[in-house]
Amino acid sequence: MGTMGFFSAALSMNCTDCHVTESAGNWDRYADDTPLKQTARRMVLMENLINRADFGGVRMVTCYTCHRGFQRPEVTPSLAEQYGAPPPEDPDRVEVLAGAPDSPSAAEQILDKFIQAVGGAQQLPS
Repeated sequence: MGTMGFFSAALSMNCTDCHVTESAGNWDRYADDTPLKQTARRMVLMENLINRADFGGVRMVTCYTCHRGFQRPEVTPSLAEQYGAPPPEDPDRVEVLAGAPDSPSAAEQILDKFIQAVGGAQQLPS
């Protein structure tokens, strides 16, 4: 669930965007394959390859690196972003240092924030 929460936050999507509609009432249907799930698997393989080849296996590249909360990443920044003032710091930014003892993964932190935002675990479908 932590990984799915990370995917959701990185692409501003929810469960039913990747899983079939019928999965809402049937947990067994969550395993059904979809084109978006196939794309996600290829992207994770790409991220893992980049992280192994360029960062010694440390997770530096994730879905969020390119997507930044959008389903389709922008390739070229706007002129306002290129020549404007730097964006303000995000007060909700979470950074997990590799190897930090007893620190939850970034995905777990994102999922925890999501659960809190929807009103707690009791608001999630069972």
